[in-house]
Amino acid sequence: MTPFVVQSTLPLLNDPHHSVRLAVLENLEPPEDQSAYQTIILRCSDESKDVRIGAYRKLARWYIHIPLELKLQILSYGLNEEDKQIVYEFYKLVSEWVRISGSLFAFIDGFIDKVTNMSLLENVIKVYMERSSFLEEFKAFGDVVNSSENLQIPGVSTTHCNIYSLLNRIKSATPSELLVLSVFFQNFADATHKQAIEVLDVFSYLNALVSTRSKINDMLKSPTNFESLSQETYSSQNMPLSQEVYYSPRTDEYFESPPLSQDVVQSPAVDGIARYDELQMEGLREIYTNDYLLCNTLRSLLIIATSSQLDKYTSACELVCNKILLNAPVRSLTGYLLSDMVVSTSLGDNSFLVAQFYGYLKNSYVFHALSLLRRITAISGIGLSIIDDGLGGEIPRTSSMLNKFETSVTHKILSVISDIKDPFQTSGIENVRIGRNELERISKAKIRRFNVSKYSIEHLNIFVKSLEEQIGSNKAAISELETLLKVPGESERESALMSELDRLFKLLEKQELFISILHSELKERWSRILIIVESFLALTRSKCANDPGLQEFPQMILLPQLSFFSSTVIEWKKQDLCDEYCDVLSSKCLGGWSLLNQGHPELLRQIKAFYTAFKESHDVLMVYMNKFTELSKMVQKKGVDNKDGDEELLVIRQRIELQTLRCEMYLATIVDLLITNVELRKDCVDIVSGFWNIVSGKVASTKYIQSVTTRLSCKLVLTDFFEPATGVVGNEPVEDLESVERLRGLLEIAFILPTSPRTLLSSYKFTNTTTHTSFSPEDKHIIVNMACLYPTLSYRHLKAYHRAFEHIFLRSLHGLLETNLPLVGFSSLVVFTMQMFLKAPLHFITRKYANYIKWLLLVTIDEGNVMEKLKVTSLLHNIICMYTREDISETNQSFPQHLQDVKTLSSICSHENAREALFDLRDIRILIIYIIKDANIIKTRANIQVLKDSLNLVNEEIDRIVKEHEDVSAIVEVEAGNYRFKTPDDAAFTALVEAYDAYVSSVGERECVSLIVPTGGVMMRRRNRTRRTYESSSESISSDYTISSETECMDEEGEDDGEGDDEVETDVSE
Repeated sequence: MTPFVVQSTLPLLNDPHHSVRLAVLENLEPPEDQSAYQTIILRCSDESKDVRIGAYRKLARWYIHIPLELKLQILSYGLNEEDKQIVYEFYKLVSEWVRISGSLFAFIDGFIDKVTNMSLLENVIKVYMERSSFLEEFKAFGDVVNSSENLQIPGVSTTHCNIYSLLNRIKSATPSELLVLSVFFQNFADATHKQAIEVLDVFSYLNALVSTRSKINDMLKSPTNFESLSQETYSSQNMPLSQEVYYSPRTDEYFESPPLSQDVVQSPAVDGIARYDELQMEGLREIYTNDYLLCNTLRSLLIIATSSQLDKYTSACELVCNKILLNAPVRSLTGYLLSDMVVSTSLGDNSFLVAQFYGYLKNSYVFHALSLLRRITAISGIGLSIIDDGLGGEIPRTSSMLNKFETSVTHKILSVISDIKDPFQTSGIENVRIGRNELERISKAKIRRFNVSKYSIEHLNIFVKSLEEQIGSNKAAISELETLLKVPGESERESALMSELDRLFKLLEKQELFISILHSELKERWSRILIIVESFLALTRSKCANDPGLQEFPQMILLPQLSFFSSTVIEWKKQDLCDEYCDVLSSKCLGGWSLLNQGHPELLRQIKAFYTAFKESHDVLMVYMNKFTELSKMVQKKGVDNKDGDEELLVIRQRIELQTLRCEMYLATIVDLLITNVELRKDCVDIVSGFWNIVSGKVASTKYIQSVTTRLSCKLVLTDFFEPATGVVGNEPVEDLESVERLRGLLEIAFILPTSPRTLLSSYKFTNTTTHTSFSPEDKHIIVNMACLYPTLSYRHLKAYHRAFEHIFLRSLHGLLETNLPLVGFSSLVVFTMQMFLKAPLHFITRKYANYIKWLLLVTIDEGNVMEKLKVTSLLHNIICMYTREDISETNQSFPQHLQDVKTLSSICSHENAREALFDLRDIRILIIYIIKDANIIKTRANIQVLKDSLNLVNEEIDRIVKEHEDVSAIVEVEAGNYRFKTPDDAAFTALVEAYDAYVSSVGERECVSLIVPTGGVMMRRRNRTRRTYESSSESISSDYTISSETECMDEEGEDDGEGDDEVETDVSE
């Protein structure tokens, strides 16, 4: 399809009718413009099930046309599907892609050398293995297959493979084969399969891979091979395995280092680790052509090793893990690792991933290497009985030994980090120097061979400082000579000046080359330390108070690391995207360490520092968003064939991704610290308020940041009452009222506000601050899950939930009727909230539930005929049925055994206190009768009939209580089978209305909570509330009624929480 046809057709994919979108998908052909695929692939998250199915069917045939990153996005969509029919279509897509590739291993080969998010690919392989015949044949015992070329997927080739053939030749297995093995051992292997693993073969392969990496480093130092290697390989070089110091008293001692011999590279300290010969090593170098393949294979092998029996091989395991941590590539993958995380959350995959360690760290071999070290430490350290820690590692079963174990692990990690900072424990820093004369004498090829690996970070910093001084003076000298050349003079003088200028330029080139090598090495080492520290903090269960090593982390590692990436690298003016990622992660490490230092007085300062950093990053993000929006409009005006600005848009997009990740990291860290240190919450009121301003749209942000903040704010609301209450029960502190309003606002967001399109997250849309903002289905799902927990946590949570529900009746509904928001969500909100109350303690339910029915009836009378739009009659009938007919013994966990014969709420209430139950039912009855008789409230005959059915349910309950309980004779007179209350119904109705009016006037403005009210405000109207009188009839029931007995339905703890209602009264017709 031509670009013109694509551009004219693609907008139809956003048509409001799903049939149009589906028709467009079915008639599309693979477009020539690669950017068009993004719009098409977003249909995999369409709200219509048929459109999503059509998208998977269409994309299944486009495998060879779709760019790699978009293939990953499609796979991510499919893995998050829950509908069985769509899951089946996704499996068919994967099967088709495997068929087009030729085999499962060929399919994996298309991804494994280009991506770092192995979790995504592993889940796809798992789905395929489960649903195809591959798994059964893979598990079956069979003959050993010697050629990996014969390993084809069943149905594609007549040959087959099995786990035993792969394990027998694991030392020569390909990366894709090892990935399949790792998936199998994580999900499907039993004890027999795990016993078949030759552990030493796995360690031999790992050792050879690290040695292969070292050999590449040797090639980098060779002037004959340097130019032929890619710049990516050079920039990601690591120090070699050699632990020998090569020192010479010669003048150019810093540039001479003999090449590493194969014996040095491969000298295993433990017998049993096999050595690969030169031919085998050459084969490995031909396979592992980039860092992606190498790191993904290291990860697969470490997972396989974790599944094996390591008791007899702890020394070999420790040796290999140490080599991996010291030498395997890190720097070149750090940025891409996190970039995958951004893509999987904000660029299309609508599943939410909070900025925690485990989301992306498990994609790193460092995480699994440290997990393996923890396991062997538990095995070999003190012979402890161990259990799985849930993260791939193991911890002591005995709690008394946990501190000793964690301290031992910390010491081991600090030892590894020490070897990175100072590989050979060098000394004599005062004698380190970089001579200007030496630099002039040596060649650039010799500078490239400079052995940076034998110096400590402190040495390298001194080298850098010395070179910076030389470069500064050299540039000043060049500037002076260029000024002198501009002055006319003798030819000999000019020739001498030109010669001197040429010498200085050549020296400057050497200095800049040398300092770039030093910069690269320093970045490499600090990046390595960073990923090790972050993985360690994710795995450790130690506390700073119990672990002396952890107490020194900030001074020894975290602060120097943060200073390096946030200030030193910036001063070099060579900060790339990876450096910025490392800057973000360094802050996250500091936050992770703070979580281990719970209760420390320094935490408050750190929380405020994180919040300041978040606000600065958020401001930068909004600047990039404005630039992106303006530039996008300019590009669109120029037409589809104009590519001007595309590159700039891509750069800005990357910056937006980075700042989004930075903001997400800061937000998650702050919330984690506030949740685990609730005593600091009272000192962070401004911080928490700032989060709610983003949620409500008062502070302009991106839709993704608003989504993150909403979900994290749910955690804050849920943990508001974890701090011990101040004051007696019923006299909550001020922050309880704020929590009530925030909870009410979140419930309004989940049920009342419209749902945003699922593509809004991926488009980085601004939150709208001039009208109601919409929220994604995932945001609403998180809010509902939080609300389900609220009534079950504590009595303070339950009371807050009750008050929030009360305000929903009295304020949210009235405010909703004054806006243009849809009304359908209110009914769902009321039903959901009342169902959640069934999980509360039984004594609370019996005391409050009837009051909610009376609230809804009174609000219906107050608001008039507009309530019919809410289908309030059906809602009332359902709620009354729940009260009088529904068995709650199964839904309520606290249901007492002595009430097994009394299982409805109404019967339980009458069993506990028949008089109060009778009063409640009488009040409900007279309110229903009033609504039926008032023609201005309910007009439809069908709705009136529903109300009459509800009235019959109430009458039946009243009859039952009067017949079963003799103690109600004091308030009910029974004559000839008829009964009536002693006080007339009109008096009871008047008391109810007066109590309702008095309470309404005390609750403040009757509007939706500020989370969903436009920033410009809403012109609130107030209907004329005339005096409502109750007309007695022959069916009326009298009672002994006092206002004090009925005002209990207005929460007895409900003090004034706002100013009186002083809006201008207008006619309801307005």
